[in-house]
Amino acid sequence: ATVHSLGVDIPSDAPVEYGGGIGGVTSFRIIEMDLRFGPISKQNFPVRVGGSCGNAIGQDFLAGYRFTIDQDKQMMRFFH
Repeated sequence: ATVHSLGVDIPSDAPVEYGGGIGGVTSFRIIEMDLRFGPISKQNFPVRVGGSCGNAIGQDFLAGYRFTIDQDKQMMRFFH
């Protein structure tokens, strides 16, 4: 899902950041959101919106949590 399909508005004055790789350079808008993913809940978390590579959850969000990735079932399993 994209942020637009989730009903998230991106302010026109949201800060811009640039990132690059093999495909070139793209721009991202930075917005703050309240997010929840499994046992992780974060408020006012900075999210970079833009590009065309799909969606990703990074180490900045997952830091401090232990988990395994079950490739066969396409799921993450959190543990303490």
